Amino acid sequence: MGVRNERDKTVKQMILTTAVLLGVGTTAIANSSAESDNVKAILESQSDMWVEILTESGEDLVSFRPLVGWRCDLNSVKYGFNGDDAVNTFEMAPCGGTGLESGDYLLHVTAAAGSVNSVKVMITYDDGSQSDSTMNRDDILVN
Repeated sequence: MGVRNERDKTVKQMILTTAVLLGVGTTAIANSSAESDNVKAILESQSDMWVEILTESGEDLVSFRPLVGWRCDLNSVKYGFNGDDAVNTFEMAPCGGTGLESGDYLLHVTAAAGSVNSVKVMITYDDGSQSDSTMNRDDILVN
């Protein structure tokens, strides 16, 4: 990946992180059609960073943290590994709920170390529309 692409990716990550920290995508955005279109546009511009892969304790941790902050605007998040269709549901804490604080909901799913070469994610928005993205390990691996 070139220097410009790395810089663009870093800027996108900063925007996404800032939005999550400010609560954009959670209770700060109501579910009007125009606002739903804005959420969709933001998430689609970030589709190459919807998940991250971390390696820890001999496992791949596929983190959905970049999407969790938008859970109030999403109906569902599904995923698949290594060319599989996105049919596995990633369970997120309810909007406005305390699931994240209580530890009832995780921010990741686990797989054997080095086994996740790609991740396909399908998100369904509250309005029923969908977006998908396939990300390769090398592009989303966090060292």
